Amino acid sequence: MSLLQISDLHLTSVARDAYRWRLFPWLLEAIPTNKVDTLLVLGDLTESKNYHSSQLVNSIVGAFCKLHTETGVKVVILPGNHDSVDPEWPYFRFLGSFPFIDYIQVPTLKPFQGRDKVLFLPHTREPEKWGRDFLYEAEVIFMHQTFSGAQSETGHELEGMGVSVLAAAKRAEIWSGDVHVPQRLKVGSVYINYVGSPYPVRFGDSFEPRAVLLEKGLRKPTDLKPPGHQRLSVT
Repeated sequence: MSLLQISDLHLTSVARDAYRWRLFPWLLEAIPTNKVDTLLVLGDLTESKNYHSSQLVNSIVGAFCKLHTETGVKVVILPGNHDSVDPEWPYFRFLGSFPFIDYIQVPTLKPFQGRDKVLFLPHTREPEKWGRDFLYEAEVIFMHQTFSGAQSETGHELEGMGVSVLAAAKRAEIWSGDVHVPQRLKVGSVYINYVGSPYPVRFGDSFEPRAVLLEKGLRKPTDLKPPGHQRLSVT
């Protein structure tokens, strides 16, 4: 069995963003085809933090329930910076009440997908609280964070956290959300793999969207291509 990673969905109930919901019919096909048993959402499930319509909330809950009912997939959700105003009270924390959804709100080190020590790090503005021991022990890290040097949708380097906060994590393979352009960033001896968004999010985005498949043991990453939809910007 395998793990499928997606990130930065930025779901809304706005008509111009309706194309983003095409992701779920694609997942209904991709999950059984690739023998996926766990779907990991690496943050930014929605766009507007705490301000959601009943239509959006019910659509999201219905979409995840349908995925589980029809494929048996389990879902792991890691909060991003767009998922709350107060990190202690993320809006969609209630999804963790569903038996097939694990909503990881605090730094968590646990066995996962055939690996003994996998670290989950929700978005934070205080990375010093992660703890050196957590980082040192981790074999694989999943997070939602921007580090300086990552490339934006316009090709510019982003300003973010210094990678020195990950100095203790030298032996870990790191997967992150938050940066929409899929890329592998090397800073010093640390590599950070940005999953990227499964579709263009802003007008003018020209990157190649993707989802990432990891085989059991969280190895052998394979890029998958969700249905495309280009958001053109005309000058």
